[in-house]
Amino acid sequence: MALATGSWRIEPTKAAKIKYTVTTIPTLNGQGSTKVLAGFGGVYITSFAKEHGMSLAAKAVIDYLAGPAGSAAYATATGRPTPNIAAAARSSGDAKAFATALSKTATPQLNNLLTNNAGGSDYYAVINDVFEKILIKGNKPETVLRKAKTVLRKNFAAGAKG
Repeated sequence: MALATGSWRIEPTKAAKIKYTVTTIPTLNGQGSTKVLAGFGGVYITSFAKEHGMSLAAKAVIDYLAGPAGSAAYATATGRPTPNIAAAARSSGDAKAFATALSKTATPQLNNLLTNNAGGSDYYAVINDVFEKILIKGNKPETVLRKAKTVLRKNFAAGAKG
């Protein structure tokens, strides 16, 4: 049995005493791995810091979190993988396992693309709709996927600008 999930489900999985392995998602024929989205934890400075005289402090926090020590600490605290290669080796437990598995096949998840709804709904709603229509309602995959492509193309174009 396999469960495709992310780091946000590790603690409930452990609490249920389920033994698990973090790995890439295999292809349907078992020959290789599929591409997945990798969500990394991160921070950024906004204009709020400058407007409130906190630019230097905010930059110091960013510099720390961008370095191996801060990135490893953040990954360990959140259970999310780090995009910092040096820190990935220093991360512990599940964060390290996710970073290792994701480094093999993943594409970074860019939320400004996935949460954009310029096409009418965001990526997550589109994917849920695709699965429901194809797997539950039995709609033609080509028709469903064409409609999803139209929505996502608009979302990604708008998200790339933002």
